Parts: sequence; C-alpha cells; structure tokens
Amino acid sequence: RTSSPDARCERSLPRRRTQSAQLSSPSLAMAAAAFAAAASAGASAAPSATSDEDVRHLRETILKLEAQVKALTDVAYGESFKLDDGSHGRHAAHAPHGSAAHGDDGSVAPRESSDSPTSERLAPMWSSVPAELTSVSDGASSTGGMLASPTLRPMKTAFADGTTVSVRPDETAVMKAVFDMLDENKDGTVAKTELQELHRRLGEHVEEDELDAALKATGADGDTVDFPTFMRLWQGSFAVFYEDTVESEALEKKRQRYQARFQMLKARVANPEVGRITTRPSGTPGTLGYRVHFFYRNSDGTEKQISPWHDIPLRNPDTSYNFICEIPKWTRAKFEIATDEPFNPIKQDTRNGVLRDYKWGDMAFNYGAFPQTWEDPHHVTPETGAGGDNDPIDAIEIGQRQWGTGAVVRVKVLGVVALIDSGETDWKVVTISVEDPMASRLDDIEDVYTHMPGAIESFIEWLRLYKSHKGVVNEFGFDDKPQPRAYTEATIAETHAFWKKLVAEKGGAACV
Repeated sequence: RTSSPDARCERSLPRRRTQSAQLSSPSLAMAAAAFAAAASAGASAAPSATSDEDVRHLRETILKLEAQVKALTDVAYGESFKLDDGSHGRHAAHAPHGSAAHGDDGSVAPRESSDSPTSERLAPMWSSVPAELTSVSDGASSTGGMLASPTLRPMKTAFADGTTVSVRPDETAVMKAVFDMLDENKDGTVAKTELQELHRRLGEHVEEDELDAALKATGADGDTVDFPTFMRLWQGSFAVFYEDTVESEALEKKRQRYQARFQMLKARVANPEVGRITTRPSGTPGTLGYRVHFFYRNSDGTEKQISPWHDIPLRNPDTSYNFICEIPKWTRAKFEIATDEPFNPIKQDTRNGVLRDYKWGDMAFNYGAFPQTWEDPHHVTPETGAGGDNDPIDAIEIGQRQWGTGAVVRVKVLGVVALIDSGETDWKVVTISVEDPMASRLDDIEDVYTHMPGAIESFIEWLRLYKSHKGVVNEFGFDDKPQPRAYTEATIAETHAFWKKLVAEKGGAACV
C-alpha cells in the first residue's frame, strides 16, 4: 500500500498529565511539622546547644510554606502561578486537539428523510473549562487521580456565587460535559427526569422521592437544576470528608466507582452528535426476529431512525474513531450489522435459518466494526491476494470494560491483522477505548506487546482456530504479523473511500 494517512493521523491522543509537583506543598508542610515535633521531642530527651535553633528554623519554614499554599487559593483554573523559589506551576486543563481527518467533520451523516445535524452544531466539549469555574487548593495532594487518604480533602471547585464542592476541577470538567449532554434545551438546566436517566446509565437506580429529597437538601426548587446545584447534589450524595473514617472510606470508594463511570460516559460526550444516538431493541433475544435499532434524538426531542453503518461518523473532532460494538467480550452469540436490511440494525447471524454462536468459546475482547467503511470484494489486497468480504471493516477493542451490543465507543487505533477467511480479506483492526486505564500507554501495536503481553498472540490464535470444529484453520497475510498504526490508518482510509463510492452508486441508504 503506497498511500499514507493524513498527517494528523500520525498524532497520538494526548497523554494524561499529572498535577504539578508544586501543588504538594501541603504534604511537605505536614511532613515538616512531623519532623519538627520529632525534633522537639528529641531535644527534651537529649538537649543540645543547637536543637532549639533547629526547631525554630523548621517552624519558620513551615509558616513560609503555608503562606505559599494559601496564596494558591486565588489562582484561577488554567492560570500559572509562581512560587518563592522561582519555579512555576499550573492547574492544567486537559483538552484533546485536532480535527477529523480525510475531510470529515465528525457529524452524523445526513439522510434524505430527516434533518440530520450539520457540522456547525458540532462543538467539542473539552476545549476549555467553563469560565465560571475556578480552582481552589485546600491542603491536599492526590495520587494517581484519586485521594491518598479520606482524611485528606481533595482540591475543590469554586463557583461564581462563592460556594465550593470537594471535587477536583478535572473531575468537574468531566461532569460539566455530561451535564451539557443532558441539557436538551441548552438553557443551562437539566430536568429531574434526565438526572434519573443519568443514574440509570451510571448503573444505580434512584427513585423520584429519593431524588426530590436530595435536591431539597441542596436548596433546589422546581423540576430543573442548574450546574452548581448538580455539583452540590453530587457532593451531598458522595461526600468524601467525614469525621467517621470508616464511613468516609466507604463513600470515597463509591465516589471513585461513579467517577470511573463518568469517565466512560465522557466517551459519548466528546462528539455531542454521537452522544444523541440511542439504541432500542425489538423482538425477543435468542430469536430470528431480534434486532437492535439505532435512533438519533433531535434538539426538539423528536427521534429518527438512523443506520449505524451509514449515519454514524467514522471519526470524531478529536481524531479518535467510533467503534460500534456488535459482540460484547465474554459472550459468543454472533451479532453483526445487517448490511442487507433498511437502516442496518444489528442482528444475530444465521446459517440455514439457525442462529449462529461461536463454538470455539466466548470472545475475550469486544468485537465490532467501524462505520462508514466497506471492504470492497472487487479490490484485491496485494499482501493477501484476496478481495474484501463485502462488510464494514471489523475491529476489536482490547480494553478492560465489556461494551454492550450497539455501544458506540471512542477508540484509539493501534494496528491491524490481515485475516484470510474463506478466500476473502477480512481486516481486524486492533483498538482500545480512549477512556481505558491502559489507553495512555498504548499508541501503536508494539506498545500492546510491551504492556499487554500475550494479548495479540491470543487474539490471533482465536481467529486462527475458531472454525476448527469444522476442520477449518484460517490463515493470515504478512506472515501472521499485525501491521503498525500508520499502515492501519491508511487501510481504514482506503475502506472509507470504498464506502463513499458505494454510497455514491447506491445512495445514502445502501444495502449490500
């Protein structure tokens, strides 16, 4: 393949940055205080001519450090500050960069029968933190993004009205993005019903009377809440600083679980248009008539049916890709996008009228496809000597989480395997969710070998043998070796071009 991907494809997604080391001054002050106390005790046990002077010097140092920490209170989020030693710190804002490659704007593709969203309505929600938020240091450092101890309070987020919540600004940014996703009218408020739906998505049901009581405790009145109230509700429900250490630890663990789920929801927020996509099943699971349909919710609350193949964008404004999960990990029912049906719902594959399941065992990874791609059966790949398999390009997601059938997941592309299946080229793109804990360590296929040893080998072996119960052993191109990210993105771009040609010939609702 002589074509190369757009230069923007070569950039990896930004790695997470840790808080500036200068913010750990409170911990340093506490350590100095402990040292001073020890020195004082030592002085009384074994007096020396210099012990009192040493203690006095330490105490002066502590006061100086505490004054520096107090000065951080007035530092706005995103602004740099200077310490007495001349060093600089910054409350860093994390924001993805870049735009969609290959000329695509990341919006949901238009359909002739509906008012699909336009690129003007696309607005990445991570370019900046809202102006009304400021960061306040309250005497604690964090470790790995989580509290080191429930007795140490986290950095706070302060609002324009002077109220604060004990949630770190980076976590607040995540929650603001989720709040904006729920704000249907774009008036800065969210309905109580949407808050109930949010809790459902987070995996914990909340009754209406429970929500009313929680809102009342925050001072909210009416059927809608603004963002500061939303944050106070969060703080009230998942407080992390209690005199009872045991209760505090339990609440902190619950807060961490919810925060991890918010991080997963963020994958739907990065492209607001994709965040409006929902799925709805029809029929009974395990029957020939079962389908998973896709819908897009308009700004006026109305819904329209869309195709996961043709209408969901291949890429997002932050250059990530959209992975559509067909077969969740740890399952074996062979679900696939129905390319031969209107609106292309997901269905369970059949053979001779019988539903198909993988006989070799459960999937060890999430299996699916990239939208707006097509493996052209008339195009012969030189490295495999075979044409495409007449389907969207397949992909696997190797992260820790199990994604449901129909989930649209923002992923990083890492590599690709050239499976030769029944005489057809059947590409398998290796990806990982951008919100997975391992994502920051993986930028190319070689990183998978380094940080997830055995994962690629197991994946290839599964693909080689999953038909072995029928006496069939699959083969691969490139001597069984996965290809790097650059080659992979060129392959995806090629299949995207094939899809464009298919739609130009058969229309925006093409079936094959």
